[in-house]
Amino acid sequence: MESSANITLYNQLLKVEDPRTGKNSKYKFGEILFIGVCAVICGCESWYEVEDFGEVKLDWLKNFLDLKNG
Repeated sequence: MESSANITLYNQLLKVEDPRTGKNSKYKFGEILFIGVCAVICGCESWYEVEDFGEVKLDWLKNFLDLKNG
């Protein structure tokens, strides 16, 4: 069993297998999932709203994620 210090939403999302291949993996899959989950919790209901959420909350998200490619 994992220690409670290692059980975070992001660490759990990193365990999800990335189905993308090649050029389609510019962004880290775990980061995409994390942003998507946060956006939905905040009330986003479409991919456009998730995208807007990621852009508006970019500075906040950088506290938790690497976001090398924006």
